[in-house]
Amino acid sequence: SALSSIDLAPQVAGTYSLFVDGVDTRSAVNISDAVSILKDIVGLTQLSGFAEKAADVNGDGQVNISDAVSTLKIIVGLEDAQAPVIFDHLGRSDIALDGSSNYDLYAVILGDVDGSGVSLL
Repeated sequence: SALSSIDLAPQVAGTYSLFVDGVDTRSAVNISDAVSILKDIVGLTQLSGFAEKAADVNGDGQVNISDAVSTLKIIVGLEDAQAPVIFDHLGRSDIALDGSSNYDLYAVILGDVDGSGVSLL
């Protein structure tokens, strides 16, 4: 995608929270995402990696019922979907830029646990 061609080398060294702007992510979040979050909460399945990052819709560092409720609100239009968040290869959203031109970064649509919205990016 276009994300893979962004040159971050000219950025001043420091720590940044990066987001993808201008992408309508509403269609990426669906009922299967809410079900996956609920299954994780009750212990039927365990989310990991970027699926777990996507399930943490409110960004508080844990997947709980408020994330499931927010996901359902996004689905029915009571809450706006958020801009995709950029994570580094270690799953950190505070990206440390050091002047290098090579970073392994991943865009995650919050609420899109199953990754169905990746094509939107």
